Amino acid sequence: MRTLRPLFVLLLSAALAVAGGCVKKSFGVRTEPPGATVYLDGLELGKTPIDYVPFDFYGTREIVLHKPGYLSERRIVEIEQPWYSYFPVDIVSELVIPWDIPDRRRYFFPMKPAELIEDSALMRHAHETREVAKSRIEGARLAAKYKPRAYVIKGEKRKSIFLGLFTSTPRSEPLYTVPEKPPEEPEESE
Repeated sequence: MRTLRPLFVLLLSAALAVAGGCVKKSFGVRTEPPGATVYLDGLELGKTPIDYVPFDFYGTREIVLHKPGYLSERRIVEIEQPWYSYFPVDIVSELVIPWDIPDRRRYFFPMKPAELIEDSALMRHAHETREVAKSRIEGARLAAKYKPRAYVIKGEKRKSIFLGLFTSTPRSEPLYTVPEKPPEEPEESE
């Protein structure tokens, strides 16, 4: 009886190692209307409907949807960890149970149609955005007391610490100059 116990434990552990299941993690994305291009964390997955895209880790993911004629959607989704994937329960669910446990997540996004905008209104919005950006950049420079470099010495050689045996190549940095006055923007023709 005592000689059979180690053999039984060895056979049981070998059977569990071979027949061990795992948690099959996957998610799907659907949109209304279908046919939107899906990007997951910046990588293109294809067009909706998409089912059963495998993933390895739980956590935060970025899903971006694009479809011509509709507003683009960008969502940050949190894929939460189920109870059976926490330690030490995950040892049983990943290694001991001899069947696969499916963990499927599905996300649905209704897409809104894009409104057409006239060219003049679009240009007006673009100019307003440009002016706001310029004023914010200038305000940030003043707040940081930013002064652009007036010049860079070109071609200067630096001596090394090895008594001048090795010298670096001349620096090839561009020459920066402070403009006398900012360039004027061209007049708009209506």
